[in-house]
Amino acid sequence: MSLPAVVLAVWRHAPQQTGPSFVLPDGCRDLIWHQTADGQSSWFLTQLYDTACRLEVAAGEHYCGYRLRPGTRVNEAAVLAALQHRSDPDSVDALALLCDCANLDPGLAEAMACLADANRVAAATRQLGLTERSLERLVMCQTGRTPGYWRQLARARRAARALAGSAALADIACAHHYTDQAQMSRDFQRWFGITPSGLRRDPVLLALVAAPGFD
Repeated sequence: MSLPAVVLAVWRHAPQQTGPSFVLPDGCRDLIWHQTADGQSSWFLTQLYDTACRLEVAAGEHYCGYRLRPGTRVNEAAVLAALQHRSDPDSVDALALLCDCANLDPGLAEAMACLADANRVAAATRQLGLTERSLERLVMCQTGRTPGYWRQLARARRAARALAGSAALADIACAHHYTDQAQMSRDFQRWFGITPSGLRRDPVLLALVAAPGFD
């Protein structure tokens, strides 16, 4: 079954050792199936992370996640009630359920795409033919976050992805419309809890920012 419009990606994770794991802001919520090392399973929907979060995972656990597109609205109670007795992550059933219980407003999807590409919120409003106040109402009402939040997150994630290459940090900052390298560093600390040079040296975090999300 192909992915429904509200699902950005399906992922799996099985930690090889017990210890810390990290979640970086990506603009998405995930429907996750989790099985503990002793075989107990559960389903849950993640929150929208605004900053980096450290979690503890254990060897022998298993995760299967359905990443929802930014701005997707979910009937959380209906989804979790339907899945609570499912002990295995049957992707076809979960995807079909998300088709029925989740939606993404086309107007919001267009606005989010413009915000991801725009250098400034004002540029997005011009492209959309909206006033800044109308855009603010649309985005805040359906995501709980401001247009500026989404524009800044997309910029930070794109700049973070560029760290996988060999470009100098100052050049990456310039290419992604930061005033200077220091501003980019402050932005990375705000979103990812680490400096650009620190993130560049961490293959695990680089893999996280390369995963599908809002950018």
